[in-house]
Amino acid sequence: MRSLIKKLILVAIPYFLGIANLYSQTLTVSSTNIQVAAASGSTTTFDISSDSYWGVYSIPDWIKLDTVWGNGNHTLVLKVQENPFAFARKADIVVYWLNADWQYFSDIHLSVTQTASAVGLADSVLSIGADAGNSASLSIPFSSYWEIVELPSWLTASNSFGVSATNVTLTATKNPLLAVRSGRFRVRKLTADASYTYATIVVNQTASKTGISTGELTFEAAAGSKLDILVFLGSAFTISELPSWLSTSATSMPGNGVVSFTSSPNNDVFFRVDTFFVSTNTGLKHEVIVKQKPAKAFLSITPSTFNFLENVNTLEVQINSNTNWGLVNFPDWIESNDIFGYTNSTFSLSRKSFEAGRSDTVIAYWFDENKIYNQRVVIVGQGLVLNHKEYSSSFLSISPNPVHDILHIDFSAFNTISKVNILSETGILISSYAGAVSEIDFAALPKATYFLVVYADDEVVTRKIIKK
Repeated sequence: MRSLIKKLILVAIPYFLGIANLYSQTLTVSSTNIQVAAASGSTTTFDISSDSYWGVYSIPDWIKLDTVWGNGNHTLVLKVQENPFAFARKADIVVYWLNADWQYFSDIHLSVTQTASAVGLADSVLSIGADAGNSASLSIPFSSYWEIVELPSWLTASNSFGVSATNVTLTATKNPLLAVRSGRFRVRKLTADASYTYATIVVNQTASKTGISTGELTFEAAAGSKLDILVFLGSAFTISELPSWLSTSATSMPGNGVVSFTSSPNNDVFFRVDTFFVSTNTGLKHEVIVKQKPAKAFLSITPSTFNFLENVNTLEVQINSNTNWGLVNFPDWIESNDIFGYTNSTFSLSRKSFEAGRSDTVIAYWFDENKIYNQRVVIVGQGLVLNHKEYSSSFLSISPNPVHDILHIDFSAFNTISKVNILSETGILISSYAGAVSEIDFAALPKATYFLVVYADDEVVTRKIIKK
């Protein structure tokens, strides 16, 4: 739920970039400690004061907000399900916004506390012994319909549903781990409005004296990530059904021992998940879940500047990437709609007309390995027989940067300056100057990131400017 909400917010926001003012980026909330009553449908409010786009995520399923994203000031209504516990429960939700560097910035954590229920479960954590047949008891105080759902496979319940208060006995199989095994299930109660309220119960099973050290391994994305498992079963064992991206120091051993596993690289921007098994000749078979972290997302565009010469109507563009990406906001003289893709791609761009020296921008965006939206500007030009230098040039001197009011520019290394443009980070033209201009006044511009684009001699030089 958390990742889905955040992804929807991040996808929605870029749509509005061309129709709203995003230049100022501040946000405050009226309170970071929110109290709400135990009853179903209880509500409270808090205020967001902002001049930027913002969103809310990390929201548990027992909390509902009237909206999870917006722009500017808003009073949010927070509504809760009934607290199923006889003690207060808490949640931490996060507010983020578009900051002065045009990045999504999470900084404000809101603590939500729901008061205890008069009739609720007394326990949220249970303990069970390591051996098969060990059990624990859970007291159900509800006088309306209830049921147990999502019970781990290693637990059985004496009652899985009912319509009155009772005690439920939970019985475990043997813990295969040399460490505490944890699982969770939920008790859901039917409320007066025919909906359910849920209580999550955690069950911890004591570590076993024989078994394997862990039931789950998580490898780094890079090649050569190495992790070990201690196998202490008191007999010979074998490793089977190992995924192809893992190698092992041993596929079998005559007795107890440590087995090492080494990963090949994960080049994708999502976790990969597999399993293998540790088995003995006495019939024991323990499953081990193996995960590998995602690779760092990248987007490479060739050529880095889309420059149409007079005798060239079509450009071939090559995308090298391992994630979702897009090219949007093409100028109307290019015969292309917005382009979207995943991983590598090659496509053609064609121009409708030719106007020497013309320059525009498009936005290249991509989602990183954390599903966060990123973007950068790509220069699109006609007849620019040049070497476009992005963000830096040893021949162009500017100061100060960051700038508060007056930006000073030294063009002494160039023979001819035809034009100087100031662009927003989304490629919107803020101002344009014909010829060399030694000073540009940023005082009236909001705090943000801008681009200084200088058309000089045989090149276009682009510098990133921070307005503070």
